[in-house]
Parts: sequence; C-alpha cells; structure tokens
Amino acid sequence: MIANALRAGHRRVRRGWAHVKYQVGALDRRLDAALGTRAVVLTYHRVLGEPERRRSWSHPGMVVSVDSFAQHVRALRRHFVVVSLAEFTAAVVESRPLPPRACLVTFDDGWLDTWQRAAPILADYQVPATLFVTSRLIGYTHGFWQERLCRALDTAAKADRTTRDEARARLTPFGIDRLLAAPDRNDILQATRALKEARRHDVLDLVEALEALVGMCPAAEEPDRFISWEQARELTASGFTIGAHGATHRLLDTLPDAEVTQEVEESKATIAARLDRCEPAFCYPNGSWSAAAVGAVEAAGFQIAFTTAEHFVQPGVARFLVPRVNMHEAMTNSVPMWLSRIAGVSAP
Repeated sequence: MIANALRAGHRRVRRGWAHVKYQVGALDRRLDAALGTRAVVLTYHRVLGEPERRRSWSHPGMVVSVDSFAQHVRALRRHFVVVSLAEFTAAVVESRPLPPRACLVTFDDGWLDTWQRAAPILADYQVPATLFVTSRLIGYTHGFWQERLCRALDTAAKADRTTRDEARARLTPFGIDRLLAAPDRNDILQATRALKEARRHDVLDLVEALEALVGMCPAAEEPDRFISWEQARELTASGFTIGAHGATHRLLDTLPDAEVTQEVEESKATIAARLDRCEPAFCYPNGSWSAAAVGAVEAAGFQIAFTTAEHFVQPGVARFLVPRVNMHEAMTNSVPMWLSRIAGVSAP
C-alpha cells in the first residue's frame, strides 16, 4: 500500500511538471532537440473503455484508455507529421530522410478493440496506422496465455476448497500457489508477467489444466479477444495496413531455426491469402529477435521489421531492427504526459 501511494504521488508530481512545461512551450523545444533528424514509431496494443479495462486481464503496460487515445490522435495532427507505412519503409530502405517530426503509428497483436475502439478515432482524424497481426490467433476468443492464466487464477481462487487444493498442487511448481490464498489483481498480473519473463515453455500446459479444472470458457462479452478476418478486411478498407506478427506469437529467439522460419513464412502467407495482401513489414513478437529471426524475415521477402527497443529512428537505421516507443495509460493520460513520454526517449 505504501509503495502504491508513493508511485501515485510520483505520478502526480510528474504530471504537474509536464503540464507546466507544456504550457510554457518547453516540451515543444525539448521534443525538437530530442528528435532532430530522427523519426519516432509509436506502439499501441489495447485501447479500452472503462468497463472493458476493469474486465480485461491484459497487463496495464499494454493498455491506453479510449479518452487518452483520442487525445493522442488529436495531438498527432498538431505536433507530428504522420507518415504511412509505405512512406516510412521507402525512406528507411533507401536511406532517405523523413520530414521533421515524422511519426509512424503501429498496433500489435490484432485485438478486437483495435477495430472496435481505435479505428473509428483514427478514421475521424484521417491518421494512417499499421496493425501487426498474429495469423493463427485471428478470431481467437481467449486472449494470450497470460490473460487466460490470470482469469483462470482468479476463478480458481473463488472456487470450492477441493478445486482450490487441486489448483494449488498445479501452481506450486511455478511458485505462484500463494495467489489462491489472497487473490489480488495486481499480484496476479505481476506473477503472470514474471512467468512470461522467465520464458517457461511448460506454462501453456498449466493454463490448459487450470482452465479445465475450473470449467472456463470465453464469454460473449469477453474483452480479451482478437479480431476476425472479416474485421481485418474492414480495417484495411478504413485505411489500416496489415503486416505480420508471427503465426502463434511464440518468441522467435527461443525457437529452433526451422520453427522460426515457419512462424515468419506462415504468418505472411496466411495474411496474404485471407486479405489479398500482406504488407512487407514484420514485427517480432515481444520484440524478441535473433540472427536467425532477422535472416528468416529477410528471406521471406519482408522489407522492414520492428522491435520493442525504445529509441528514435536514426537515419541509416538497420531496417530489420527498427525501434519503437510503447504507449500505455499511466505514462500518457494527458497530452503533456504523452509528449513528455516521447521527448524523454533517447537516441540509440
């Protein structure tokens, strides 16, 4: 509780300073100094309304609110030159400069709210964006294993004693059985994130066992679900360009070379078959790449690939290792905070 209060106090101070600097023009000057001849690529994952945010089990670092996103899009038109994926790719491939304050907007994964919440706002302000989809998860109604695990843990903690005891036996090898005794939303989210960072390959077996134990099935109003192919086609009609994000979202730096190649090639072929086109742009799941992944992306005919390294895009950037800046609510819930987040990024 004390740590949460300190963090909240720190955010209030930071927000206050950001507003002061914004009002006196200091943020604009800092942004010019930080960017110089560099561009910035923004990464979004989830854009959720308040009821959806309360029900979602996505980590807060992936989420912005609808209101904040609308502010971001309006500010994009005022403070940046928004470029299309084609313009950005051509400049990077040909080592040509982009306009001052050039910005590319990207979304990862293919969440339903990209179609439902983000796309209408982008269309209202005629802001182009690129979506990187995980091809086998299109139409999937469960979220990633992380959202599934959080939901299963929460459900198991509220179950009868026999179910809890069986769940505890399955959770003990993973060191998270304590969550059943005192289920706290933040604790569940952090424990799940720790398992992701540990890269345990057996975690999916745990998720499936817990779901079977508690009898879970996705509800029709579940917010943690992905777009359908029909909705993907609607996005392309509304101005989105769609690139590849792997076939299953497995981390490419953990796979044998043959499976890396399959992930890259399958994702491109499936998207092209279902949408008539896959943009020649790839985004590494979780930003995790390896020499084999870069080689597979280039061999598959992609022209550019994006990571999650948080830097501006320098002239002459390695075109298969393009950095981006992640957007989330806590750091960007006002225009001054959003600009501060971008201006605070360092050059590589």
